[in-house]
Amino acid sequence: MLNLVRLLSFSCLLLLSSAIPSYATEQTTKTEEDITLNFVDVDIRSVIATISKETGKNFLIDPRVKGKLTIYSSTAISADALYDVFLSALRTHGYTAVEQNNVTHIVPLMEAKQSPTPVNTLNRNTAGAQQITQVVKLKNISAVNLIPVLRPLMPKEAYIAAYTATNLLILSDSEHNIVRIMQVIANMDKVSDNDIDIIPLAKANANQVLTTLTNMLPKKSARTNINISVDKRTNSILMSGDRVERARLKKLIAKLDSPVLSQSAHHVIYLKHASAIDLAPILDKIINASEKNSSDKQGTTEKSSILADEATNSIIVSAEMEAFRSLASVIKQLDITRPQVLIEAIIAEVSIDGTKKIGVEWGISGKSGDTVGFGGSTNTGSLLETLAELANGEGGKAAAAAATGGFSGLIANDSFGVLINVLQDDSDFNILSAPRILTVDNKEAEIIVGENVPFVTGSYTTNTSGSDNPFQTVQRKDIGLTLRVKPQINSGGRIGLEVYQEISTVKKTTQAVDLTTTKRSIRSNVLVNDGKILVLGGLMDDVTTDIETGIPWLMDIPYLGWLFQSQETVVKKRTLMVFLKPTILKTQYGSDMETGRALNAVKEEQSEFSDKTLLLRPGSDRYQMPEFTPAPALETEARPQ
Repeated sequence: MLNLVRLLSFSCLLLLSSAIPSYATEQTTKTEEDITLNFVDVDIRSVIATISKETGKNFLIDPRVKGKLTIYSSTAISADALYDVFLSALRTHGYTAVEQNNVTHIVPLMEAKQSPTPVNTLNRNTAGAQQITQVVKLKNISAVNLIPVLRPLMPKEAYIAAYTATNLLILSDSEHNIVRIMQVIANMDKVSDNDIDIIPLAKANANQVLTTLTNMLPKKSARTNINISVDKRTNSILMSGDRVERARLKKLIAKLDSPVLSQSAHHVIYLKHASAIDLAPILDKIINASEKNSSDKQGTTEKSSILADEATNSIIVSAEMEAFRSLASVIKQLDITRPQVLIEAIIAEVSIDGTKKIGVEWGISGKSGDTVGFGGSTNTGSLLETLAELANGEGGKAAAAAATGGFSGLIANDSFGVLINVLQDDSDFNILSAPRILTVDNKEAEIIVGENVPFVTGSYTTNTSGSDNPFQTVQRKDIGLTLRVKPQINSGGRIGLEVYQEISTVKKTTQAVDLTTTKRSIRSNVLVNDGKILVLGGLMDDVTTDIETGIPWLMDIPYLGWLFQSQETVVKKRTLMVFLKPTILKTQYGSDMETGRALNAVKEEQSEFSDKTLLLRPGSDRYQMPEFTPAPALETEARPQ
């Protein structure tokens, strides 16, 4: 009996001892805020039921979810923390929780990446153990290149992929793993100092922007290790170096990339005074030299072009704005009113006897019969007045003049043995021409007075139809008087003259088969003051004259007339002299004054001629040229002196 009692007591104690552990594994103590629980080798479904009760979440368990969980909680935790601990315990056993429509699905971890997990695109920093999908937008590095770096840091059941179209990285893992990976990505997705920024310019020229940046940052570029270059093909700026400095320069380049004043690269400039045809080649050389220097320093630059429109006397410039501004400044300085030069000339032949009468004592060099030249200038009025003064004995001494080429001597002053006394006999002074030429500064003027004479240059005979047909080739040449003068105004009112004077005649001869011509010419460069008279001459030739004298009527008797007549051949020397008086006309008013003086001289000659003639119709008025009155004008200089 005693043994039976002992056996029953032992069984009760055994049952009691076996009941105590089961009670401890599911023990939970809940306060008003925190929860303390300990699960030791408890069925996973019982744990899920407890967590559902404590957190109020609804769970849907996959049939493949099996096993036991052990969770130790030595301190009280909140309901949210309890849920994170639960999720972590699930992941250690190969399961995870996926929330969908207020229902939490407990599924195997390997299939979680294919489940409808929440997608996080706002880069929020979560720290739970829930399975989520994170979308990361990368700014500075390639998503494809980042996958090999992140894959070893993630569990094998995690998912990572790249979307290259928008450079996105897609991650699927627990929240706390996603947070860790995001921190790694943030440290890697930064602008590298070795990266190259390519900045295309829409409006500005890349070479000009590079010049501006280089001039602004000579010291900073060395300190911050900034490298800047230009890609002309795409009109882009390339930069590498410190990312902070690059960011600052990007803002500056954005401001410099502004539209130019004129969107068109073509500009038309209408000239007021200069000739577009003459000015265009000069401007083209200037812009080519400027672009060559710019190309040597900065690389190739856009080619500019300059065209002249003769119809409108305008310059068409196709260039960048900076080059156009430079050309416009040059054009403004060249497009000015150029002064004119009035050249009064007297071309005369003077016999040697006439020169003796005039009182010109020649200081010559060379052998007898050689052509000898001389030059000189006087400070008197017009050329006609000068000759009148010479005739009246009022001419002054010759002033100094400079002449080069073709002259053996110059009229300078008394030391040269030149003395002008008085013109006593006008018959030995034959004025061939007295032209007045008006030309622009540095432009050649020409006057020709003569005939266009044909000269036989060749002959040949053709035989057609049994008969000979002779042909001759003829070339025509100007025979007569030619004067070419090119003035150039120097500083101080002096005028440089390029003078070419030629007199050609057809010589009478019985020996030559064709025509024979004689030519006397002067070519010289001289310098004379404004309004002074320059004398060129000394070209001598012989004039042969046959003189026949006798007793009238008797000298005409046949066979016997020679007894009552005499024949004499007289050879005389004559000298060609050229008087030139250049006058600078700087304004239109000055030109009008000279025009009026010339017209009034013609009017006086007309009046003198009219007084010596009879009217065919008595009582009718004689025509008289009207008086010429120049219009008043402002006296403005054509160029700075």
